[in-house]
Amino acid sequence: RHYREAVGLARTLMDTKDSLQAQRKRQFVSQLQMLHDYRRWRKKADDTEYKLLLRENNIFRILIGMLVTTGILLTAVFINWRRRLKAENKLLLEQREQESLRVGYYKQLNLLTLPLVYSNQREGRMRMSESDWQKIYTNTDTCFQDFTTKLRQDHPSLKEDDIRLCCLLKMDMPLDLIALIFNIEKGSVSQRKQRLRQKMGLDVPLDDYLKRI
Repeated sequence: RHYREAVGLARTLMDTKDSLQAQRKRQFVSQLQMLHDYRRWRKKADDTEYKLLLRENNIFRILIGMLVTTGILLTAVFINWRRRLKAENKLLLEQREQESLRVGYYKQLNLLTLPLVYSNQREGRMRMSESDWQKIYTNTDTCFQDFTTKLRQDHPSLKEDDIRLCCLLKMDMPLDLIALIFNIEKGSVSQRKQRLRQKMGLDVPLDDYLKRI
């Protein structure tokens, strides 16, 4: 009897031992599987993170490249604009200088023409012939691009003497010389200018108006 009980107990112990070993084995296998799954998940996460980081770096590089390219283009455009502006200003300055020289030339030409007319008069006063006035008209129109034509079109009521006075004023002739040409006093020139301003219906001084034409 005691022997059978001992044998049964031994079997029970063996079964329990086997069961524990099997359980431990399953736990070990389960732990190995969990460790494997974790490593695989970690690798996948690392790969994903690396790809995201690589993508961010690529985007950053693209943005930097775009900024650099834009900066270069803007710099090139600015430099080209500065050069073109400088060239245009230089050309404009040259044109103004040429215009100033041209105006000065014809003014001097008129100033030379008038004393010659005066010196040819035996009576001691200036008498302008139609030919002399035609020279004044030609010089003034050449200097100020059809000045007399525009004046006649805008103010058809002006007489020939009015046009002549406007030409002399446009050429900045001295009042003394204008008075000598029209055989009047110097003060009468100012009065004549005022009457002409009223006749033309101007709300600005006559000299200022003529400068705009």
